[in-house]
Amino acid sequence: MCDRLRDMENLIILPQRKISFFVQLTGLVFFGTLFYLSWRFYLERMLSSGGSFNVFQFMQSDSIMIPDERYGDYLSLLLPFLAFKMHATLSTILTLYSISFVLLHYLIFLFITRILKNNGAGIALMLACCVTYYYAFYMPTMELHEDMVLGVLLWAIIHPEYPYTLKQQYLATCGAILTIILMSFFHPMGIFLVGFVIGMEMLGAKRYADTQLWLITGIGICWYLVRFYVLIEQPNDQEFFRTFDQVTASFRGLRSWPSTKYFDNLTYLHFRSIKWVAIILLLASLRKGILAFLFFALYFLFVTGIFFSNFKTGAPPAVFENYYAVYGFFIGLIFVFIFYHPRRRNLVLLFSLPLLWGGVIRMYHAHDLFTSKISYLDKIVNEAHKKGETKCIIDSKCYPYDIAWDSWNTAFETLTYSSLKNKDSSVTVFIQNPEFARLCDSVQHQPNLFLGVHFLPLWYSSAQMPEGYFKLPSTGYSYLTHTQEDTAFHENIFNKNNVEITPLVLSATSRSNNLIVVIPLEINNVTGKIIPSIPRKQNPVYLSYNLYDDKDKLLKEGIKEPLETDVGTKSIEGMIVYCPQSKGVYYVRPQLITEGLRSWNIPSQSIKISVE
Repeated sequence: MCDRLRDMENLIILPQRKISFFVQLTGLVFFGTLFYLSWRFYLERMLSSGGSFNVFQFMQSDSIMIPDERYGDYLSLLLPFLAFKMHATLSTILTLYSISFVLLHYLIFLFITRILKNNGAGIALMLACCVTYYYAFYMPTMELHEDMVLGVLLWAIIHPEYPYTLKQQYLATCGAILTIILMSFFHPMGIFLVGFVIGMEMLGAKRYADTQLWLITGIGICWYLVRFYVLIEQPNDQEFFRTFDQVTASFRGLRSWPSTKYFDNLTYLHFRSIKWVAIILLLASLRKGILAFLFFALYFLFVTGIFFSNFKTGAPPAVFENYYAVYGFFIGLIFVFIFYHPRRRNLVLLFSLPLLWGGVIRMYHAHDLFTSKISYLDKIVNEAHKKGETKCIIDSKCYPYDIAWDSWNTAFETLTYSSLKNKDSSVTVFIQNPEFARLCDSVQHQPNLFLGVHFLPLWYSSAQMPEGYFKLPSTGYSYLTHTQEDTAFHENIFNKNNVEITPLVLSATSRSNNLIVVIPLEINNVTGKIIPSIPRKQNPVYLSYNLYDDKDKLLKEGIKEPLETDVGTKSIEGMIVYCPQSKGVYYVRPQLITEGLRSWNIPSQSIKISVE
């Protein structure tokens, strides 16, 4: 009875939380734009981040399979899995998978702003979803993204716009604990996001004596320890924590670490303005007290040290991109924490609009790289079709890592892409790294062989293809790339009279922060001999180009890349052009060369490159 009276008293005294129309409209436009990008570039998102492998797994097993027991993936896989059970087309399943992430984020946004009526946290959520995203937007299956969204939800629960009633406090405590538990089933990095949210509240909001906040903290820490070391022992997740000693072990050579170089380069190319926003926010945090300032500064350094030290020996670009996105989580929360007040929510949202706009524009521009990857998949699938092959191997020396990134999942990416029309067009291409050379040679002609993901290449067989979507024969594999070490290859017979290079586009545009443009070329070879693609050790043959400025002055000469596949009578090759950072108009002229011996002197049209 006393509690009820106290609640009624609080309802009379405390201001009522309100739903902001401006925040709702901005959220609808923002997430609607992300929805459109996810729908339009569904192939770029699903064929670049393991999405094709996840789809194949639930098709093949007829159930949702969760890697590493990160059960939070059920949420994003549910919609495409239901579409599969309803016999939807492959493109529909992939599209639904791509947009499901944005739908989940928008639902959480609606819960924060309409149920919790926390408009400030809604603004923080939008900022966290875009401020430091570039290529990471096209890798949605990385569980860290979901932890960031849930981290904002956690803050929305424990940091209401107006004080809770006693009953609401109990509900908020339970809700915060449940959110922390849910976050633990996504990515181990989530514990650092939880730590940031709770530390910001304790030191920034000066809630040192808040028993409920301490209760949430204690239960959260205990749960994470039980989750990772008792209930579900995952070596990958545990290794993430075991390497903590590396942070303090030694920082010698920090500037030369691959992780440091990648983060520095990413900041310079795409986030120079965001870097200054972060510095300004850090200085502005002094208005919350010296403890808040020290916490933000030291936590930023701590998390950066975790990133750098865990990957100081190198990692795929996708790993660096996804960890970099976490900085947007920090920026979004600090921005709202420092400046937001319910009476000036529209002003704070107004100041956040340039950050939201800039983030969305960056994510749109980032599709160029992944669209180039889709073009590469199209080329090698068409090459296999042209040769009448369905199961092929390409040597990793011919794989364009600069545009296609890691090759661990190319077999499923090509299988999925080639099967979009129908299952009779299915093709799979396995990228043979040096460690797989012996395996490929020994099992090449094995019946029903299917070479899949690199970490378990023999997991499935071609007889286990999901009926109705994929179809591969029981035959063995053939090679789309051969070595120039073959004694039958005589490069001196090839010249301008029997080989022709035709650019399929005569102009291309690049932004000064993207640096790479891929120019498709058609190479016609009438010698009756094959030009092998795998470079030999001495005097290898490469696809090359010279770069000129708009006054026909030679800027760079002999920039070379291996051929993507062997050149028989005709082949479509992608020439990767590394553009200058200075804006202007440039021209490239493609060529085939024998390194150390000669240029083949094949006439070719110049291609105009505009750097904007």
